[in-house]
Amino acid sequence: MPEEIENFQKNFQTDEVFVENLAHFADSCTPKYAKNYAFFEKKSEIFYQKGLNNLKKEAFLDAANDLFEALESEKKSISLKKNEATTDDIHYTGQIFESIGDIYNKVNSLKPASYFYDKALTEFKNAGRQHEVIDMLLKIGDLYQNNHIPNIALLNYETAESHRNLTESQLNDILIKKSIALYAVSDMETADSIFERKSQKSTQSIEYHYFAACHFYSHNEFEEALPHLVKCFEEGSNTAKLNAAEMLADVYFRMGDRSKELFYAQYQAKATSAEARLTPTKLELEAIYDKYVAENEKENKGENGNHLTIVWIILGFTLLILIGAAITYAKSKKKKRENDQLLQDKVKIIDDKEKIIGDKEKIIDDISKKLEAVNQVVTEPRSFDDDFKMFSETAIYKDVKAMLEGKVIMKKTVGDYPRLALSKAKSISLTTTFNNCFPNLMHTIIAQHPILTSADIKHLILSTMGFSCLEIAVLMQLSYSTTKKRANHIQEIFDTEEDLEHFLPNHLRTIKY
Repeated sequence: MPEEIENFQKNFQTDEVFVENLAHFADSCTPKYAKNYAFFEKKSEIFYQKGLNNLKKEAFLDAANDLFEALESEKKSISLKKNEATTDDIHYTGQIFESIGDIYNKVNSLKPASYFYDKALTEFKNAGRQHEVIDMLLKIGDLYQNNHIPNIALLNYETAESHRNLTESQLNDILIKKSIALYAVSDMETADSIFERKSQKSTQSIEYHYFAACHFYSHNEFEEALPHLVKCFEEGSNTAKLNAAEMLADVYFRMGDRSKELFYAQYQAKATSAEARLTPTKLELEAIYDKYVAENEKENKGENGNHLTIVWIILGFTLLILIGAAITYAKSKKKKRENDQLLQDKVKIIDDKEKIIGDKEKIIDDISKKLEAVNQVVTEPRSFDDDFKMFSETAIYKDVKAMLEGKVIMKKTVGDYPRLALSKAKSISLTTTFNNCFPNLMHTIIAQHPILTSADIKHLILSTMGFSCLEIAVLMQLSYSTTKKRANHIQEIFDTEEDLEHFLPNHLRTIKY
């Protein structure tokens, strides 16, 4: 391998001209080192740095092409190592996915950005990098929050909050982001309780100022909201400035200051115009994304096809061996027996053929089972019943179920059991355990029904556990009428009149996740 490529160090050698020239050189060397995994590792790092350089100067198309080249080179390197990826390989792949997601986030392309961020999250989890897992969950939450989908943002923030050993700084950041989403879904009581705790500290981050602005704005306390919004507009990121401008225009409209209202409305218009100018670039980037997804699906199908081809080859050889053995057996018997035993020989051959058919079916069944075991993770959807069995055996499930065991709840007595209310810790533990036992199920449901709120999700989980409206009212310490309204709301979303505790288990069995 050329010395200048071998000595390249990612994140240290960032000079644009040097990296650009080295990338061209690496391309020209590729045929010569086509079987050298170390070369492709270095080539990936070179194009990764080149992509970051282009992303920094907002050359989005060039950055995307560079990062996809880095991704392909890293995949090539791992394949040459016989797919024995190290923890560092997995972590680095996650970094590439995250950087690609950043490109699509910057051009406000939600679907590709969330796709690559989810890929990065999976890689960081597989690499055991908790700090980056938490950062990634917050970044995904911010993506959905900025695209006005606060219920999914809230799920990501709460998942981050459920991790153990969080630093005070991490927990503070998570709670502020979570509270902003809570205001967006109109859960002001929970958000206000967090604000009361955080406002006692001298936190002066832009996130905190936006949090404070949301608090005062949601309570129509516009004079108090103003200094926080101005701070966000003057010192925040482009997204923070745009969000602050939207609220400032409304605040000044309500306060009757038309000149300042017009100023911030004009800023919004300019920002929208700037985003519109990115549309051609955005479309080209989305075409690259579509191509990548299509090629990945084709590659996955190809791998499955290769497995099937191997099965049929094995079956073919097996059948040839069995048929050859049967013919040899028949001939040897025929020679040893007298003509008067010919009829018996024919009967024997028929029996042998039946045995061959039975053996063939057994071989097919055995090979199919082995192939199924090998490919189960890739090709089979998860079993709701198996996942529910695992969920029902968890400590939190048993604990919550035991809380109402033997209790006779009536509409007039739902408020008589304050000690049976789920604590915040138990509520978080239950949600986290449910998501661990049913990976991606809740994300799939929310993708199908974006109107669902975080409170709806908690109601869904309790209903799936078999709790009635009365029991859920006790656990959530709500009135029966409030709980019933939520149940009716969820029934309308799923277009059913059946009680949720009966409907949901059957419905969830039909969802592939």
